[in-house]
Amino acid sequence: DKKPIHINENYSETSKKYGGSGVTKGQPPKSAVFVPMMVGDIVKGSISLQNVDRENAFTESDLRLLTTLTNSMSVALENARLFDETTRLLKETEQRTAELAVINSVQEGLAKELDMHGIYDLVGDRLCDLFPDTQTLVIRTFDHETGLEHWQYAKEKGIRQNVEPRPFNWNSKQLILTKKSLDIKENYVETSKKHGGSGVTAGQPPKSAVFVPMLVGDLVKGSVSLQNVDKENAFTDADLRLLTTITNSMSVALENARLFDETNRLLKETEQRTGELAVINSVQEGLVREMDMQAIYDLVGNRICALFDTQTVLIRTFDHVKGNEHWRYAIEKGERLYSEPRPIIWANKQMIKTKQPLLINENYVETAIKYGGTGVSKGLPPKSAMFVPMVVGDVVRGSVSLQNIDREHAFTESDLRLLTTLTNSMSVALENARLFDETTHLLAEAKQRAAELSTVNSISKALASQLDPDDLIKMVGDQLKNLFKANIIYLALLNQKTKTIHFPYQYGDDMTPMKLGDGLTSKIILTGEPLLINKNVEELRLQLGVQRIGIPSSSYLGVPIPVGDEIIGVLSVQSTEHENSFNESDQRLLSTIAASVGVALRNATLFEDVQQAKMEAEAASKAAEKANEAKSAFLSTVSHELRTPLTSVLGFAKIIRKRLDEKIFPAVNRSDPKTEKTIGQISENLQVVISEGERLTHLINDVLDLAKIEAGKMEWSQENVSMSEVAERAIAATTSLFDQKSLKLIKQIDTNLPEIIGDKDKLIQVIINLISNSVKFTDKGSVTCRVFQEKDELIVSISDTGIGIAPGDFAAVFEQFKQVGGDTLTDKPKGTGLGLPICKEIVEHHGGRIWLESEIGKGSKFSFALPITAVKTESTQPLHLNDLVKQLKEQM
Repeated sequence: DKKPIHINENYSETSKKYGGSGVTKGQPPKSAVFVPMMVGDIVKGSISLQNVDRENAFTESDLRLLTTLTNSMSVALENARLFDETTRLLKETEQRTAELAVINSVQEGLAKELDMHGIYDLVGDRLCDLFPDTQTLVIRTFDHETGLEHWQYAKEKGIRQNVEPRPFNWNSKQLILTKKSLDIKENYVETSKKHGGSGVTAGQPPKSAVFVPMLVGDLVKGSVSLQNVDKENAFTDADLRLLTTITNSMSVALENARLFDETNRLLKETEQRTGELAVINSVQEGLVREMDMQAIYDLVGNRICALFDTQTVLIRTFDHVKGNEHWRYAIEKGERLYSEPRPIIWANKQMIKTKQPLLINENYVETAIKYGGTGVSKGLPPKSAMFVPMVVGDVVRGSVSLQNIDREHAFTESDLRLLTTLTNSMSVALENARLFDETTHLLAEAKQRAAELSTVNSISKALASQLDPDDLIKMVGDQLKNLFKANIIYLALLNQKTKTIHFPYQYGDDMTPMKLGDGLTSKIILTGEPLLINKNVEELRLQLGVQRIGIPSSSYLGVPIPVGDEIIGVLSVQSTEHENSFNESDQRLLSTIAASVGVALRNATLFEDVQQAKMEAEAASKAAEKANEAKSAFLSTVSHELRTPLTSVLGFAKIIRKRLDEKIFPAVNRSDPKTEKTIGQISENLQVVISEGERLTHLINDVLDLAKIEAGKMEWSQENVSMSEVAERAIAATTSLFDQKSLKLIKQIDTNLPEIIGDKDKLIQVIINLISNSVKFTDKGSVTCRVFQEKDELIVSISDTGIGIAPGDFAAVFEQFKQVGGDTLTDKPKGTGLGLPICKEIVEHHGGRIWLESEIGKGSKFSFALPITAVKTESTQPLHLNDLVKQLKEQM
């Protein structure tokens, strides 16, 4: 509470009351006084008196006197402190004034200096004067990309040092990391090792050192360091402060100098770019007016000669297919040069590969050899050279090159940039000129093709109207007379059988038929290639080893007449008066006409063939109708003639068997075994006659049914039919067959089936026939009859466990008079061979389909499907030859 403490008794208890222990060492006092030393409102210390012998040793008067003395001492001590502080501040002010004078003098010098090395020298020399106790002073700058430090100013023991760039030292790394100064007053080696250094690179390590970063913004651009190898604590805080201020001033001055240099550089570059732009604009103005490619090369080449310090200018274009370069513009020492196409040189190969320019300012020969060249093809090699690619899209179309044989570094980056811009402008102009030429060419070609197409269309229309070969050939020849400037025209046709060439149309010449192999016409037919000869026709004929036939000509054009892959003849136009009468367009037009002629001739031939075929077909049709009528009449007659006596034979046989069984056999005495055996043989023979008669009757009925179906005379009834009922009736009709062979019949007949429209009796006949066949070819097991609906069809299937049918015999099953394992009725098991064909006809008449599934030894499954929706089948109308001929005429 800032008041004295007066204790005359119970010292220990009072001490403990205020948090003490009573005594720290030895015997506790019995009396004590404590007086605070007050300076203002702060207790700066205290004075205490203690008596260990007796209590109440100090009176109030003693306390008052001690308090007065203590206050006087407090005032005196504060006065002394204020005096010392005033003295220190005065000295510090004098020092700061001196530092400020130094800083001002340095900054005055920096303000006048805009050369960076001048700034380094000015600051370095001034620091050496300011800090005479330093043996080493270094000003470094840092290259953060390469990790190297550059010693811009280095002085050791008064001697200026030149040091090569070296990796960042440990102190430089620490400055970059922390952006704070390093003040090492002692233990330099240990501090170095602590931060990853080795202590010293050479000689005696320093005992004191300071390192101050050169900060520009947030980046450490370098450092200034002072070192003393004689004593520790050589540099004070004031020294560090002064060095930091000077370093900061130098950083600002260096940045200003850098900005000044950058501004000057940009200004010069802007002036240079303005000059380049003026040159480029003048060249481009000239290029805009030029559409001739060689004029573009000359314009750019002449302008380059005027702009650059060069003895040689070369503008080349490349033929990538042949690997050659063409000299479009070449000048050497003022003389224009010309050259034949030559292989692409090493520099151009390199640019084709990289699509980048080459600037070679020294060691030209070594650079050429490095890229696979020889250095120089003739004369002295250049000392400087530039190669710039002419790029169109992604393809290097050529190059522009400059060479100087007098001096190295003749071309600057600015020169390369200007030449690149001029080359790019020339590339665009050349591409525009090329596109202009190509567009003009395509336009002319399109007009020519349109005229050709019009001509071809008119000829094609005329050809389409002709179906007589002779009229067609004459019409083609007359059209060629009007189209071409020719005084000889012919159309030749090859007879493949005789290998003879005929000339059904000739104008201006009179050639007789000749063998294949003679003359230019044979050459065209044999090669299938057109032949265009515009001069020296006779000389070329001799070279080809072809004999001259007909009147000699000055210009010859002949094209093959194709029909598919076959050459059937030749169209030819000739001029006996002028060379170069025909061109590629004439050849193309004549080839197109020849193709149309080939089609027209083939159509005309087909028309004749069709006419002939029509006549033959009509005759064959009439003969077939007569034969069919004769067959039907024969079958009908034979069937009736067979059925009438057969009915009598069958009737009388049954009567005889009945009379024998009822009247004769009962009256005969059968006691004799021979008599009994004879009666048995007679009964068996009569049964064979009756069964074979019935089988023959079925055969005749099947033949008559098939004949009626084929002749279209079968009568069909149309009524509502329940396939469930049809299947039940067919099963009832064949029950006895199952009893005879002890076979099991399985029925799977759905009852809720929709009705269809059809002939009930004939559908019953189909199922009976299928069941009979299954029983006939099944010795044991079962026969299954299934009737069900699937989608929009009713399916009937008859499956058995019989002998089965091989897949190769499936198609023959539905053929007339065919049975599996045999070709005729004579093969076993017996049958007509007409049942399944009749079933097929009946099912298909109802719009259905019938099919077979079988496997040898596992049985067969015959199925047929009938559409639920009533389908009235219509007979397909035959295609008559008259209609075919009419359609062919319309197409041609």
